Amino acid sequence: MLKELTIEEAKAILNEKGYGFIGCNDGFNTYIYPTNYIYDGRHILCQSMLASKILMMRENKRVCFQVEAHSENMYRKSVTVLGQYVELKNVRERYEAIKKFVEKTMHLSMSEEIEYLQSEKKQISPKENKLYKPVIYKIYIEEIKGSIETEHHVTF
Repeated sequence: MLKELTIEEAKAILNEKGYGFIGCNDGFNTYIYPTNYIYDGRHILCQSMLASKILMMRENKRVCFQVEAHSENMYRKSVTVLGQYVELKNVRERYEAIKKFVEKTMHLSMSEEIEYLQSEKKQISPKENKLYKPVIYKIYIEEIKGSIETEHHVTF
């Protein structure tokens, strides 16, 4: 049986999770990409390298974002967000968003992070480094819907 979640329940799932799927459209096809995110209570914050999904979202700012949560008793909760892609270009906004990502990932070993950053520095020349600047963006939420599947049915 499928039941609707309250807005508060849906927001709690967004806040709890950090991994979801973003759907974007190139004008003909719709694509779904996995992504890490942060829910700040008003927006979905994401980061990505410049790739096809960013180019698509720059052209068609309407996006869909989906997160799932599974519980021990086999219930599945799903939250879908409809909204607008907005790229953060202001230095202060980018800094605040990156700071939130760093705070969320502080559980990573500092030595692993330093080792990774040092290895990346060796491989990337300063001229090429501009190509690897992450794109930081928000999804301005227009609609949130959530559902819970309370019974597991198998159909063939």
